[in-house]
Amino acid sequence: MNVIQHLEISASAGSGKTYQLANRIIHLLALGVSVQSIVCMTFTRKASAEFLDRVLLKLALAAKEPIAKDQLQRELGVAQFDPLKLLEDLLTNLDKLYMNTLDSFFLKMLQQSALDIGFTSVPELLDDQEWQEFQREILDEIVRDSSSEVNSQFFEAFKQASWGSENKSIEQKLAFFIHKNIDIYRKMPQQQHWANPDSIGWKNKDENQTRKSFYQALRFLQNLPLETFLEEKQIEKWSTWCRELEKGIPTQTSSKKVIADFLNKIFTHYANLSQGKGSFAIAGKKATFPAECCRALSTLTGAIFDYNLILKKHHTTGIYKIIQAYENLYQQRVLENGKLYYPDVAVFLQNTFASQTSSLEELYYRMDQRFDHWLIDEFQDTSTIQWQILRPMIDEVIQDDNQQRSFFYV
Repeated sequence: MNVIQHLEISASAGSGKTYQLANRIIHLLALGVSVQSIVCMTFTRKASAEFLDRVLLKLALAAKEPIAKDQLQRELGVAQFDPLKLLEDLLTNLDKLYMNTLDSFFLKMLQQSALDIGFTSVPELLDDQEWQEFQREILDEIVRDSSSEVNSQFFEAFKQASWGSENKSIEQKLAFFIHKNIDIYRKMPQQQHWANPDSIGWKNKDENQTRKSFYQALRFLQNLPLETFLEEKQIEKWSTWCRELEKGIPTQTSSKKVIADFLNKIFTHYANLSQGKGSFAIAGKKATFPAECCRALSTLTGAIFDYNLILKKHHTTGIYKIIQAYENLYQQRVLENGKLYYPDVAVFLQNTFASQTSSLEELYYRMDQRFDHWLIDEFQDTSTIQWQILRPMIDEVIQDDNQQRSFFYV
């Protein structure tokens, strides 16, 4: 009995990965592995075609030239093999060799379980133009039916997410939020990963109390006897800062250049200011502040920091709800229309099976029964979602006690 080892090939582009993968397929065939038990996945159709061409060319050359046969036999490390017979068997069963892209494999998985997971027909793929139109229809539906409970929540979330960017149009904001955050949401759809203060060690603060702390500290700083520790030009600069702060708590999107220098100084010296000591340059000359001034500056700094985190929390919570509402409606429309976009196949497969464990187990069983030898090209480019789908099947292969199954990747 031949023991077939799992194998990892780590190499850069142009270093012979096509050679290694083609040899692996021939090696399996030479050991008597059936064509239909091999699955070879790549990232592009072009790569799949190149691998198949290389396999056929190697076998044809070895069948024709004894020197080529001897060389291939040494490369494979097999005692004897008949390249002509292998070539004939491969060509006869070529339709049974699964050599295609990862996305095609996932689509095949989805199609095999389509009826079980809610499709009324075998799902089809949208091209780029069809996808853009499909996405616009979903957004239009959300905007048009703003009276529904779901869409009411959507617009409340949208209001939160767009806080601080009022100058942008609704269309710009929607497009921006969805395109920027949809991939992040699909990797981490659980709400606890979004706007969770505990994840950064920040104690959640009340917005009204934060505003109160800011303005109390500002009033204190405005009423200090500045002439006791600042010169005339420094007092003018200080007064300019205070007037600007009167307009509102500085935020990342609203702060003007006139206040940026002040913010940089107080954040840089925050540790010292919080201990009641500190100094920095004002109007080109160093100023040392009394303890009560330092403590007020520290309170002001903390309030600015907390307020901006509160805004970020609102913003992130809103983004999460927007993407969640969009994704839920997208998944619903995909099931109804039986059409989806190629890059979303793996995502849809993962999300659907997450709530339908029995369907997933049945599908994994069917796939596991068919394929014994798994080959993946450009494995380092496999996404987290793609690997989460593949892993249960690969695990079964690696844990095979008989060592008659294999996993090979380059």
